Amino acid sequence: MKNRKGFTLAEVMIVIAVIVILSGATAIGVVSWLNNAKTTAANLEANNGDNFEKEEMESIKKIGGTGASMQQPTETLQGTNQQTQQTQGTQSTQQTQGTQGTRETKETQQTQQTQQTQQTQQTQASTAATTKANESGGVSVPSNYNYVLDQHGNPHGVVGMTSAPTTSGNTTTLYITDLNGYNKLTISIEKKNDGYYIHLGGAQYNLQGNNGFPNYVSNQGDYKLDAEQKAWLANNYGVTVG
Repeated sequence: MKNRKGFTLAEVMIVIAVIVILSGATAIGVVSWLNNAKTTAANLEANNGDNFEKEEMESIKKIGGTGASMQQPTETLQGTNQQTQQTQGTQSTQQTQGTQGTRETKETQQTQQTQQTQQTQQTQASTAATTKANESGGVSVPSNYNYVLDQHGNPHGVVGMTSAPTTSGNTTTLYITDLNGYNKLTISIEKKNDGYYIHLGGAQYNLQGNNGFPNYVSNQGDYKLDAEQKAWLANNYGVTVG
């Protein structure tokens, strides 16, 4: 039996054939990849790279629609972010409006309270002036007293004061009508240490008669007013003494 050395011709031919086939397949793939690379480069140069992303997205879509599924979550996320921002903006606006409304309400309430206080003070001042106007020496006449004279300045049958009183020292002079309302009279009241004294003068005759000056003492010129006489002055002429 002979010892075999080396390969037979058939074996060598088979190995060469396999190598040729593999080299050819590799060369075809390399050539195809180079052609695709050149085409892509040409497209990028022609369109400044504008179609690159589009083509890549189309390639991804062809693979399995992944591009569409990627866009939808992105759009959904953007929509959610917009809604959240709108909601936050609305809430912020509402809070701002609520704060402004609260401030305006407080300012309005404070303004109303101030106005009411001012009106109350004015009313009190007016009341005090009305009830204690023309006061001097303890004798006072309301400032809103309706003096009983006609348009010509003459008495016309109404009992009352014809003009505002005047004061000199502790003496107050009153200008009144008689009890019939047709004659002008002048009387005076003086404040002394022990009380108020009245001086009727010539008016003493006009103040006599029905409902006349009470407790009148004809033989005395000036005499001290009593409580009944003070009430008579207040009821008939609106004059308060003491």
